Amino acid sequence: MTTYDSNIEENYHAKHPYLIRCTDYLPMPFKGNDGMLFFAKADFYHPTEDYYIELKDHPLNVVKTKSDSDRRLASIPKHVKITNYHYLAHGFNHSLYKQKIVQSTLADNGIKLLLVFTKPLPTRKINELNKHGLEYVIA
Repeated sequence: MTTYDSNIEENYHAKHPYLIRCTDYLPMPFKGNDGMLFFAKADFYHPTEDYYIELKDHPLNVVKTKSDSDRRLASIPKHVKITNYHYLAHGFNHSLYKQKIVQSTLADNGIKLLLVFTKPLPTRKINELNKHGLEYVIA
């Protein structure tokens, strides 16, 4: 049985069973805007079209670095229960800048990664994606 990171991934895979679930890191490290190396995973691989898919259920945040993300999350008062909202708003995994680094580094190496948003995005978020040259679809 396949284990998913979220219900969104499980539901998307049920609609697109030909996709291959990715469990390993992408084949190279990535260099953040602060010079720090990081690794990334895609959610799926499309075997006939030869590209990776990163599935997103919410708009991306604009956190520029992993250390900025860590600082933002650490600044949340201790009495506040950290929720998914905090990770969406401040987490590097949901950062436009992280996605841009991953997409462009892969593209430089002949590998395509497509962002797939499962819900409509506000116009200002679409404009941000376009301004930064990200490849995406809204499914």
